[in-house]
Amino acid sequence: MKATFKKPDAPNRDYFVPHYGEDEDMITTKEHCAASEKEHKHEMKATFAKPTPHPMNYFVPNFGEDIDIHASKKNTVFAEKVLDHTLEASFDKPPAPKRDYFVPHFGEEEEITDAKENIVNAEKSLKHEWEPERDGDGSWNLPNELTAEYGNYKSEQGLAIKTLVQTDSKINTASDPICSSAGCSQYKHKGGALGYDINYPVPNFGADTDMNDAKDSLSLAEKQLEHKWVFGTAESKKKWHNPAKDVMYNYAPKYDLEMDVSLKNLQDAQEKLNHKWDIADIQVDSDV
Repeated sequence: MKATFKKPDAPNRDYFVPHYGEDEDMITTKEHCAASEKEHKHEMKATFAKPTPHPMNYFVPNFGEDIDIHASKKNTVFAEKVLDHTLEASFDKPPAPKRDYFVPHFGEEEEITDAKENIVNAEKSLKHEWEPERDGDGSWNLPNELTAEYGNYKSEQGLAIKTLVQTDSKINTASDPICSSAGCSQYKHKGGALGYDINYPVPNFGADTDMNDAKDSLSLAEKQLEHKWVFGTAESKKKWHNPAKDVMYNYAPKYDLEMDVSLKNLQDAQEKLNHKWDIADIQVDSDV
């Protein structure tokens, strides 16, 4: 490849171009136009003349306030009455949010407290004080299969386990259908020692933290609202009973507001156009 500033040769002009006939799309389009004109008995004509302007300043009937606007106003009035507060809209800059306000300290999180207690109980049970250390990156060094104490610890596939933390996938929670609720005592097999402890005491660390949190939240809400939450009792069921379920269904209900508006709009349109609307004149997809 060579670069030059020399004026390039002029391109070829007036050369022979073969004519392969009219384009297939043009032929098909013409055929479709002819078929449509024949079917509708109308000849399509194209022109560059200025078209007739579309209608302007014509009468537009007023069917009243939009149904959504009407419903929004009604709901706003109802909410203001229930909350005893008038909604006021403004484009003024809102006041700054509160800052540096008092935040109560409810003490250490229960899960942290439980974790500390569990560590202490485990250390007493195992007669071993757990002293984890961090590596250079700040991560905790946990025992693994490479340490001397747990050198025989392997996974089910014989692969290395990163840590000795037990997960749900390692806990066999399945139920054996051939055993009774008392256990599989009817099919005891002879054998030697199991190699691991069974029937050992399990400490009770109290109610689950989620249960405690739910109770505390309920108690706090009742104090703030000065209201005792009572549910599930015969008294509460009677208080919140829906009397509508005690009567027969109304087979002649009043029309919905949107139905009333639609019927009124239909009547106004028929009077304006001096034409009775016949629903049988509507063309549906099945008629096409």
